[in-house]
Amino acid sequence: MKINMAEEKTIEQQCEEYLTGWKRALADYDNLKKDLAKEKQSIRESVRESVALQLLPVVDNFETAARHMPDVQLSDDDAKKLKNWSNGIGFVQTQLVTILHDLGLEEIKANGAFNPDEHDAVGERHEEGKAEGEIVEVVYTGWKLDGKVIRPAKVIISK
Repeated sequence: MKINMAEEKTIEQQCEEYLTGWKRALADYDNLKKDLAKEKQSIRESVRESVALQLLPVVDNFETAARHMPDVQLSDDDAKKLKNWSNGIGFVQTQLVTILHDLGLEEIKANGAFNPDEHDAVGERHEEGKAEGEIVEVVYTGWKLDGKVIRPAKVIISK
């Protein structure tokens, strides 16, 4: 069977249309894969932030408990038990903070000058030897996730 020029041209046009459609479908599929990868990454980041925000109050409670460790006179045996208990609580706190670091969190430095981008002033007090606006006490540690502040440090500043 012999194909004339008009038929050959029609077949070539049809082949070109099929090839163009196939290339377009391939590009659409590639774009879909990229969009899904971005969406998955966004969901992962959202979950990490959510988990971190739920765990931060636990870290705060460990810090508060450590600050309020009673200073009592005990027998040697009871003092040793209290010291062991305190060390155990400190170990759990360290373990929790390590997990947060592994998730990509880092503590916000809260010493020196007040930075409104990273610190939240919850009080003021006069402190001898401190300049006005300088941080005198950290009430709660602030945290960043991948460089983004997810919770500013709660601080008291000098007035």
